[in-house]
Amino acid sequence: MEEFKLSAELSGHSLDVRAVTYANNCIISGSRDKTARIFERTDDGKNFKQTEVLTNHSNFVSSVCVLNDGNWLATASNDKTICLYNFGIVQPFATLKEHTSTVCSLAQGLESKILISGSWDQTARIWNNLDIDSSSIELNGHEAAVWAVCTLKNGKYATGSADKNIFVWNTRGEKLVVLKGHTDCVRALAALDDGSLLSASNDATIRHWSDTYDCIKEFHGHANYIYSIALNPALGDLFVTGSEDNTIRLWSVSKGALGDAIYLPAQSVWAVACADNGDIITGSSDALVRVFTKDPSRMASEETISAFETAVATRKLEQSKELGGIKVNDLPGPESLLQVGSEGQTRLVRQPDGKILCYQWTKGKWECVGDVMGAAGGTQQTSGKSLHEGKEYDYVFNVDIEDGKPPIKLPFNVTEDPWMAAQKFIHKNDLPQVYLEQVANFIIKNASLTTMPVANESFADPFTGGGRYVPSSNGNNVQSSSNNVNVNFRERTGGNSGAINLDPFTGGSSYSSGKRDLIVQKHIPCLNLSTFDAFDGSKILAKLKEFNNQLEDENLKVTDTQIDSINQLFSNNVPDDETIKIFKKLLQWPNDKLFPLLDILRLGVRNKIICEKLASIDYVIDKISTTAANQLMSIRALSNMLIHEYGKNSVEVKIINICESISKISQGSSNLQNAIATFFLNQSILQKDVKSEEVCTILLLELLRALDWISDPEATFKSYAAIGNLITFNSSATVSIIKSTENFKNSLERNRSAQYEKLAEISNELTEKLL
Repeated sequence: MEEFKLSAELSGHSLDVRAVTYANNCIISGSRDKTARIFERTDDGKNFKQTEVLTNHSNFVSSVCVLNDGNWLATASNDKTICLYNFGIVQPFATLKEHTSTVCSLAQGLESKILISGSWDQTARIWNNLDIDSSSIELNGHEAAVWAVCTLKNGKYATGSADKNIFVWNTRGEKLVVLKGHTDCVRALAALDDGSLLSASNDATIRHWSDTYDCIKEFHGHANYIYSIALNPALGDLFVTGSEDNTIRLWSVSKGALGDAIYLPAQSVWAVACADNGDIITGSSDALVRVFTKDPSRMASEETISAFETAVATRKLEQSKELGGIKVNDLPGPESLLQVGSEGQTRLVRQPDGKILCYQWTKGKWECVGDVMGAAGGTQQTSGKSLHEGKEYDYVFNVDIEDGKPPIKLPFNVTEDPWMAAQKFIHKNDLPQVYLEQVANFIIKNASLTTMPVANESFADPFTGGGRYVPSSNGNNVQSSSNNVNVNFRERTGGNSGAINLDPFTGGSSYSSGKRDLIVQKHIPCLNLSTFDAFDGSKILAKLKEFNNQLEDENLKVTDTQIDSINQLFSNNVPDDETIKIFKKLLQWPNDKLFPLLDILRLGVRNKIICEKLASIDYVIDKISTTAANQLMSIRALSNMLIHEYGKNSVEVKIINICESISKISQGSSNLQNAIATFFLNQSILQKDVKSEEVCTILLLELLRALDWISDPEATFKSYAAIGNLITFNSSATVSIIKSTENFKNSLERNRSAQYEKLAEISNELTEKLL
């Protein structure tokens, strides 16, 4: 393997490259960006140029395959379809639609115009007569997603599944043999010329099965999931594998591993293929296609190879480095700067070369304000400030909460109200409210504040800067568990005095709420629908009158008396027709003045009749993509609609549209995080009776995506509860996806020891379920 060096890096995709293959002197790739691309080798025999972009799928392209002696190209997608193209023509001549969930694997059949496919719907299909009627034979028997398919040299077909089994079938779709041995999902298959079979698995092993279906060899070397296998007949009995451990490895069927792995500067090597000249092709999570060669004439320039090796070394360093208590590798990349910020907001951004730069949103754009320096481990500093969870603070205090537990961080900026900072600290760490004054006084003393600020209990409108009405910050009827948590505090000192009942901030108080008993709680399944019910009617009406007076369009205005009549919508009672008419008129207001109306709407939709009269589901979905306040209220309204049949059915019909709108959100307040998590949790509860594999899959994918940015502990808990429900009610559509998602597994592992007790408990429950 050490003989192979980088030959080329092919850009064009904007998201993970999930599939690659080689044919007709071209590399064909498929990506999460919903496209497949064709890169043709240039005349010099070394480089490639992009010649075609195929954009006919509406979701991720998960597999690509060339068949019919190189004349046809097939692409499979999360949109449940397979597109067939004449090679080099961008419009498909056929679209195959019989699968009911993601099509994740394709292979050439026994004849040139036969295709075999595998799907998350737990079936594989043999597509015969593709140029006539595209009929198919269903291979039914697996108990989970069919991740891999291949055609054996003995005239049979093989399928590998997330149920850990490999099935062998005849051409009539009859199951002949079951191969057992892998201890996790089977992700890839490859047929050898002697009739034997190679399989790769999430258990990080490769197995060699004889033509009589005995496991005759097991290959070890990868440290994580193995996603793909590709034979390399140009170099003999060799094959290549790609893995979640950032590497590709070269193997000999007869001799085993050949040399060390090649590391890539990406988390996941999703796909591998081999060219007819023996070159190795990879598709990875950094959106690049790479080519590696052992032929010196096709190797990249020394500068390009050096840059690649530097990127690999940087990634290895990043994976072991921490900054302000978080993994450097978890920081967002430059793409995060495409998002609009708020004035004065700062953001740490990981650069491709490994540097961490601090940006600030100033006058409508992100400006770099410095290079964040520091070694791994402890709190890093830039410009004299301390970093905690990727943000800069003037102070970050360490506080012990209990013997044997790690200290918790108390961050503070001198521009903050210490009472508000203390309250956030208590909420975040689920501490007794009795500590509020002690925490605030501790901050005032240790941050050397010269005056004691007065806690301001009034609220300013966070969206307009004026008025007293704000969308309620705690609209969920699920009660906080903070009063049920018993903790012991002690101040962090240089030594161990043995005292455990001291005030954690001053050391002078002997208050203690007692040792916490170990209480085993079960959070999965979670079956109680949550609604957002809290409101302050007087403030809502006051804000409506304020906005009403500001309207320039006189046709949209109403009288104050008419606004006052809208209070009928605050209850669950059906208002009179005139009120409905007035409210519908108000819903035509411009987006920047809609949020109090959407706040009322989320209250009204709890009643089935009001929901039918007022809530156009398309209207609510459309407002998700407007202002931050509208976004919050729209998602809360969608959650509240799920408590009656009309609302459930309305949302179910538009679930894909809703998820697409939510998927565009990549940051937001704790309120927004909780609204999103509550919506998905309520949706997951409904799957107890419906058990739609398609909906479960859609919900799960969106939950996993949302968990990449959700940080609020309660929102994380609800998201985990939703995932737990989906596993409980439809494990076949969810478990294999979860087990192939490294970010979620890492998140789950971190939260098993979370300070928020419920989050730690459910993290352990989920871990147990997945095991």
